Amino acid sequence: LLTDEKVLTRLLYTPPKPSFSNVYFKDPRSTDAQRLTGELRAIVEKSQGNLALETPDDLQKRILTTFDNTFRITDALYVLCSIVAVVSAVSCLNLQILLRNREWSLHWALGVGQDVILKRFSWWSALLALLAALASLAGGWVLSAVLVYAVNYHSFGYSLSLFIPWQLP
Repeated sequence: LLTDEKVLTRLLYTPPKPSFSNVYFKDPRSTDAQRLTGELRAIVEKSQGNLALETPDDLQKRILTTFDNTFRITDALYVLCSIVAVVSAVSCLNLQILLRNREWSLHWALGVGQDVILKRFSWWSALLALLAALASLAGGWVLSAVLVYAVNYHSFGYSLSLFIPWQLP
């Protein structure tokens, strides 16, 4: 943004003042850089809050903390999705029991033991769980690819690398 200083002064009612200054060191780990950083910290402490000093490491930590805080809602959504998944699984199994009640009764009437009926029910439930897991993995992979390669690229102008996070938060 380019503007005339007179226009800017008239709009702000005060002349513009520098708000920051950068100091770069060839080797930030050198003794001269450490000494100068210490002197700058002493000046900042004497300024009673009018000045601030932020090293690149401090800035990086602050940026990453802010970035992590923006994704706190994602953690809440993980919990919410887990609750919905558990309720859905329980509802599905209850519905399976209700819909197959006549079949279970017929088996019972034919003399099939309760242990066999329980095994069949367990195997059927495990098969449903496996199919649901495979379908959710495939759907999640497709949705991730669409979000990473299409939505990010068109919305933000860049794409991210797609990887599986083996360690979840």
